Amino acid sequence: MAHSGVTQAPRCINPTSPHEPHPPKVDTQHKAIDILLINARSICNKCINVHNYICVHNHDIVIIVETWLRPDDITPIGLLLPHGYVCVRADREDRRGGGIMCIYKSELFTHKPTHTIVSYPSFECLYINFGKLKILAIYRPPETSVSTFIEDFSELILTPTFSNCLIIGDFNLPGNHGSVNHHLTDLLTACDLTQHVHSPTHTHGNTLDLYTSHKPTLDQHSCNNHSRRS
Repeated sequence: MAHSGVTQAPRCINPTSPHEPHPPKVDTQHKAIDILLINARSICNKCINVHNYICVHNHDIVIIVETWLRPDDITPIGLLLPHGYVCVRADREDRRGGGIMCIYKSELFTHKPTHTIVSYPSFECLYINFGKLKILAIYRPPETSVSTFIEDFSELILTPTFSNCLIIGDFNLPGNHGSVNHHLTDLLTACDLTQHVHSPTHTHGNTLDLYTSHKPTLDQHSCNNHSRRS
């Protein structure tokens, strides 16, 4: 379901609304972790709006895809981060577009999270290890080959280091009638991954933004999932 609220009406999935499925229940130190996914299509002109949105809704972790930031872009970060939040980034260096950022409340985690930029030709990936909670943030450009992506993505999720993660991102793989591409759903099923988004996340009725996890992960963490899109 699409909602407005951040500049240029980001696309949204809000599982806590009466029209969306309830978020999966999982538990990190007995506290529900509130996660927001944003497709920004350039964060630079939306920093203040996103900053205010995070403050109002008090999100714990914010994943932003399509930041369009370069490694030397520093000014937008000062405007974007609310007090008490820090960020890690995976900027695209070779051409315009892309990029992933994770913003999180530093007070939530006893130890500083670690992160790794994972490189594949068909998609961008940022791995953030919060300890008990591990997140793979994904952005797949729509022009990349579906078959190449399925091959690359299967290699990623079958890697032991990245097992038992919450996988969140913009996959750009719609199926028919608001569903998800069957090649992806078949892969998720084969890998015992549960896909938690069952409503369109784009104004055209497509389901592009996904939130997936292994069933054991759901027993260990409690997460509320929201998504917004430009």
